[in-house]
Amino acid sequence: MQFSQPVPNRAAGPRLVLAALAALLLLGVAAVRVPPARANVAWCWNDPVLVVNGRAVQLKLGVPLSEAATVTDATLVVTVPAGVPATLAAANAAAFITRLRLDVVLATDPSLAYNGTGPVPVRVEATINAPTSTKTGLAASHRGTVELGKTEATGGRPMRLAFAVP
Repeated sequence: MQFSQPVPNRAAGPRLVLAALAALLLLGVAAVRVPPARANVAWCWNDPVLVVNGRAVQLKLGVPLSEAATVTDATLVVTVPAGVPATLAAANAAAFITRLRLDVVLATDPSLAYNGTGPVPVRVEATINAPTSTKTGLAASHRGTVELGKTEATGGRPMRLAFAVP
């Protein structure tokens, strides 16, 4: 009686390697966490326009559209260097909260350094009065596309920006 030894299956080695790689790949995919899908939040903006030294700057005060009814009023204080010509149109946006009272102050500050040429320094402070759970936003742009600054806070908390108008 002759016993034969089994012939090793040379194809089993690569199959085991492939199976191990597939298992590792599945574990890797399972370990990757995908954040839940979120819809973009629509915001409601008021966009007063500051004209400083002949250049227009769009200031935007806003809240999420779903929170617009929680807003009672807002304040906006814009400070420019003394001697710099500036005007502020308080409420240009027809789509903003029509019942919102927006108190606007255009102030000058001699401590803001400006020698008469080059970019003009500007400070903006805004507070949107709403519940503290309401997100609020303030942004400034020049020529509609050049962002000068933006910030967010919550209802009743001041937002501050400092930028130079080119």
